[in-house]
Amino acid sequence: MDDFTESLPLPLEFFLGDRCVTAKKAELLDPNSDRMVYRLELTDSSSLPSIVILKKQKPGWEDQFNNEKKAYNLLSRL
Repeated sequence: MDDFTESLPLPLEFFLGDRCVTAKKAELLDPNSDRMVYRLELTDSSSLPSIVILKKQKPGWEDQFNNEKKAYNLLSRL
C-alpha cells in the first residue's frame, strides 16, 4: 500500500447521485501532480465496475470537465 492509501480512513464512502458507494481501496494516481485523480476499488460493484477512476473538478474548469465527460460518452462503446 502506498502512503496515500494508508492515510485514508477505509472504507471510503462517497455519494454517486443518491447512492452511497463504498471503496475498500483508494490510490492517488499521480501524487507528484496537483491533479486529484484516484483509482478506487469498490466493495459492492453489482451495478458498477469493481474499479473506477474518480476525478475532482478544479474550480473554474467547468468547460474542460464537461468536454472530458462528452469525450467519455462518445467513446463509451469502446
